[in-house]
Amino acid sequence: MLKTIYPKAMKLTLLSFLILCLIGCGSKTQVLTKIQIQKVQIPNELLSLEPLKRPVVKNELDILKAYSELFYHYKQCEINIEKIKELNNE
Repeated sequence: MLKTIYPKAMKLTLLSFLILCLIGCGSKTQVLTKIQIQKVQIPNELLSLEPLKRPVVKNELDILKAYSELFYHYKQCEINIEKIKELNNE
């Protein structure tokens, strides 16, 4: 059964890709003139995050603390991403 499904899915994927290429290339011609590969050393501290502890919620105050901690970790991720972008732009 897998052998019969795979070629059909592959044909559908290929057809979809070709249609997207034809739609994208129909009105404009784009020429790739320059390719640049840039390697960036990212410090390990920007790639690692503290694991979140599962909150124990007993009342509304605990819910607020849990949301606050979640937001704090979200902001840490945002800060790390910005630092990585800055390294990329140097």
